[in-house]
Amino acid sequence: MSNSHKKNTKNSKKLVLKIASLSLVSFMALAFVAYVSLNNYKNYNSLLKRQTELSQSIIIAKDTAYLTQQLTASLSLDKATPPQDSNTLLDKMQKNITSLKSIDDPLLGEVFSIFLEIKKQTKVLYTFLAKKKTLQNQAPQNTEKLTWISQQIKEQVGRILGDISSLSTQIEGFQKDLQTQALATKEGLESYKSDTLNNLYLVLGLLGLAILFVHIVAAYFISKPLSQITQRMRDINDGKINDDVQGTDRNDEFGDIARMLHAFRENAIKIEQMQKHLQETIAETKKASHIKNQFMARMSHELRTPLNAIIGYSEMIVDSVNDKMDLQQLRQDINQIADAGQNLLSMVDSVLELTEEGENNVITPENFNVREEVQQILPNLEVIILKNRNKFKVHCPDASLMMNSAPKKVMKILSNLIENAANFTKSGQITLDIIAGNLGDLEAICFKVKDTGSGIEPSKISTLFKAFEQADTSSTRTQGGSGLGLAIVKKICDELHGQVSVESHLNQGTIFYVTLPSNHQEADERSKKLNLSPLADAI
Repeated sequence: MSNSHKKNTKNSKKLVLKIASLSLVSFMALAFVAYVSLNNYKNYNSLLKRQTELSQSIIIAKDTAYLTQQLTASLSLDKATPPQDSNTLLDKMQKNITSLKSIDDPLLGEVFSIFLEIKKQTKVLYTFLAKKKTLQNQAPQNTEKLTWISQQIKEQVGRILGDISSLSTQIEGFQKDLQTQALATKEGLESYKSDTLNNLYLVLGLLGLAILFVHIVAAYFISKPLSQITQRMRDINDGKINDDVQGTDRNDEFGDIARMLHAFRENAIKIEQMQKHLQETIAETKKASHIKNQFMARMSHELRTPLNAIIGYSEMIVDSVNDKMDLQQLRQDINQIADAGQNLLSMVDSVLELTEEGENNVITPENFNVREEVQQILPNLEVIILKNRNKFKVHCPDASLMMNSAPKKVMKILSNLIENAANFTKSGQITLDIIAGNLGDLEAICFKVKDTGSGIEPSKISTLFKAFEQADTSSTRTQGGSGLGLAIVKKICDELHGQVSVESHLNQGTIFYVTLPSNHQEADERSKKLNLSPLADAI
């Protein structure tokens, strides 16, 4: 790796370090906010738990005080209370006092000690009560002993009641301590809520300042050069490629982007120059093609003049020859001259048709009756139809069928198709069907030229509409012609935004289908709008 490349690589890391530093600052700020929020939640939750425990402890202390009152009532000398009643109360009191061990209060220890003493003295009381009951059942006459036991029971009850009184006092003091702690905890929660909210506002304010600082720094180091490069890219996209790209001297990622954009601009300039050169080449090619077509048109016109003379003089000679038998051969020769000249003229006309362009090829649509136009071209087709002893029939159910198109071009299509059918049909039937139809969503006229001739081989159908092509190209073919008739049909169909297709079976005949829009202007406008020519190729 070269030293310059190492230097560029090292310098290109500067922007990455800047972005990483900004990201680290943002992450630390977020981490601080998260840490403060977590501590606040823990402290608040701890206080809330403490308040709940104190509330429950107060309830337990009240219940214990109530139990002491019941225990005092159960130990009254006026009542012969069974030991099991006092034991039940003592068990409940012990359970309550034990559940309060989580409370850190010195009074709770004294309460528990007094309770243990009460429980101990109560067991002694139960022993005296049991002995008294036994004496009453076995030796009721021993009054002296019964009196002594009764005295002991009375003294024991007095001691227990004294302990219970002390216990009640301690429980009352403990209950007050719990209430004091609960009140302090509640005040602490309220104060903590206020302090937490103030701290949160402070943290959010600091975080907002940090984000603002990061945004300003990012705008300086990132947004400004990025906006400059973006604007330059828009200018290049809009074709403004003459101005140079700024920032190519930077030693960071934006410098790399600027240098790549500069290289892209240089390539765009080269491509623009190549496109300009290509357009000039295309224009020159079109110009050369136009010159070629003009040359062919001039040559065709030059050929027409002598050909017309040959045909004219031949016809004059034929008319002036008398009917003598020795002149019959001369008449035939002159007729052959006339036929040959007519064929040459037809070929020249076909070449002119293929090379027409510019002003000579402008289509001026006009309204015409289809059936009437067809009737006008039939006399010119009669000779070629009858030449091979064919029969011809026109079928047009709607005598009022109208078109808005180029009548001469439409009739040229039909003439070429009928001549083609007559050339390849012998002693057969040729039919022209004309009906109204549709071409996509456009109204159209459908023409069908059907013959019972020799048909076309399937492998030859794909070349039918190419110029100078014939179905029979062998050296033994019986039909002449230049092969331009069907090419002209295809060319005119494209100009009129129509379609032409063929269906043929060998030795059975051929059918040509031609569909042309009834309104050429509407079809032409649709073609320009969709940028499709011919329009029929997209339908």
